[in-house]
Amino acid sequence: MENIEIKKEMEKLKDMLQKALKIHPKTLNKINTQLNNNTTNNIYVQLGRENLCEVLTNKQKMGILNRQVMGLNDLVELIHVSGKFKKFMNVYITNLQNTIAYRYDEKLKNFIAVNKTELLNDLIDSRMYDIEKFYDEVEDILDANKAKNVKRFIERMKNNEDCLKGLKKDEIKLILYNNREKIMPTQEELDLLNNDIEI
Repeated sequence: MENIEIKKEMEKLKDMLQKALKIHPKTLNKINTQLNNNTTNNIYVQLGRENLCEVLTNKQKMGILNRQVMGLNDLVELIHVSGKFKKFMNVYITNLQNTIAYRYDEKLKNFIAVNKTELLNDLIDSRMYDIEKFYDEVEDILDANKAKNVKRFIERMKNNEDCLKGLKKDEIKLILYNNREKIMPTQEELDLLNNDIEI
C-alpha cells in the first residue's frame, strides 16, 4: 500500500520538476531511476546474492587475485566494510565473546541473529566462489606465478583438513568486528526496513 503512495508522489514530483525546470526527459528518467533504486527494497542484498562478477571491474578483480592469500581479506573489506557497496554491508559481528552474529534476511527485510560460525562459513564460501570466478575470468592475463598461488589457495580453502580456512575465519571475524561501527545499520536504515514490511 505504501509503495503505491510513494510511486504516486514520485509521479507528481516528476511532473512538477519537468514543468518547473524544463528538464530533458532522459535526465528526468535518470533521476527517477535513482529514486527507485534508493527505495527500501534495495537497501541491502542478502549474503550470497551479491553477484560480484558483474559488480567489480577487471582491475578490481585483478587486484584481489594479485594479493593471493590476502585477496579474501581484501574482498571482504571491499564488499562488506568499505561502504563503496552499501547494499552489500549485510553482515556484522558486535561481540567476540558470544556465538552470535547478524546477517540481513531478504524475506524478513531485517537483520537477524545467527550463529557466528555458520555466518563466517557462509561468508567465506560466498567470497571464495567469487574468487574462483574472478580467477576463471582473468587466469590468462594473470602473472603465471600468482596464478599458481591463487589456484593453490583455492584448493587449500576447499580442503576441510587444511588449517588455512580456520585461520581465514579468525581474520575475517576480526575484520567484521573491528569495523562494526561502519557496518551496523543506522536507526534510520532500520526504520526504513521496518516500514517497508507490508502487514
